[in-house]
Amino acid sequence: GTGKIWLDDVRCFGNETELIKCRTAAPGVTNCEHSEDVGVMCKTIAPTTNIQYRLVGGPSSSEGRLEINYAGQWGTVCDDNFNNYAAELVCQALNIPHIRSGAVPNGKYGQGSGPIWLDDVTCLGNETSILNCAHSAFGTNDCDHTEDVGVVCDSTQSTSLQIRLTNGTLPRNGRVEVFYNGQWGTICDDGFGVPEAKVVCREVGYANVIAVPLTNAYYGSGRDQIVIDQLDCIGNETNIGFCSRKPFGVNDCDHSEDAGVMCL
Repeated sequence: GTGKIWLDDVRCFGNETELIKCRTAAPGVTNCEHSEDVGVMCKTIAPTTNIQYRLVGGPSSSEGRLEINYAGQWGTVCDDNFNNYAAELVCQALNIPHIRSGAVPNGKYGQGSGPIWLDDVTCLGNETSILNCAHSAFGTNDCDHTEDVGVVCDSTQSTSLQIRLTNGTLPRNGRVEVFYNGQWGTICDDGFGVPEAKVVCREVGYANVIAVPLTNAYYGSGRDQIVIDQLDCIGNETNIGFCSRKPFGVNDCDHSEDAGVMCL
């Protein structure tokens, strides 16, 4: 276009009635040029009753790459913005018994083929279908199949987990590691706070102490698997296995986020 660029950094939730009600930079304040002018395509989506879902490429029917059948053709969903609320809706739509659910990004279950039907699926938690969430028009995306999203519908019951503290200066501090699937792995620091640190300290034998959570790989980065993300404890549990969490192995972390504790 030509003339002034009026809006930049527009952030909408999808339920606004006017564009100006979305969060934006101050009108007329931008760091853009006209090579970045945005356009819009408006399409009518098919009725939700015509949409089918399936999970493929996983070790069981309860996890895998998410595919949807639209207009008679199976295609994938891009992982941009696709969160655990969206994953929960998929598990419900497939009638898979589960205790927890999780979204798995970056084509973990292999790359699909054919169209990428949905992008920027943004669920807030009060929807009844992912098609009720904000999303791009069908077939409109800026993704490739390396971004095909997967979903886990986890029915694993809460169970005791063996943990240890490593790489600390004393037995009562260090990086938290969990034994799972025959090997040790770490805990991501997302959501890791005082209640979680209390449970860790209690489990390793320090019940009546000041528990200090440490983030950003304070005790160094681990290796191999990241077992737990979004650990959420009340603080009175006797084992971290009884706390809420994402499904085992489902995370958006790397080892620079490994959690640690000090039991003072």
